[in-house]
Amino acid sequence: MDGESSIGRCVAMVEDDEYESLMVQKARMALTKFGDAYEPAHVQSLNQQVAAR
Repeated sequence: MDGESSIGRCVAMVEDDEYESLMVQKARMALTKFGDAYEPAHVQSLNQQVAAR
């Protein structure tokens, strides 16, 4: 199982100039196999927190 069935989506309404800024940020991020952007350092931090429990 790849987890696709448990993925949720979040939608936000932003002004056009903020949207452009967010798209620039997204272009620098890593992508999942489904095309979703993520920050590897953030994921690593979350995994370390879970492992510490």
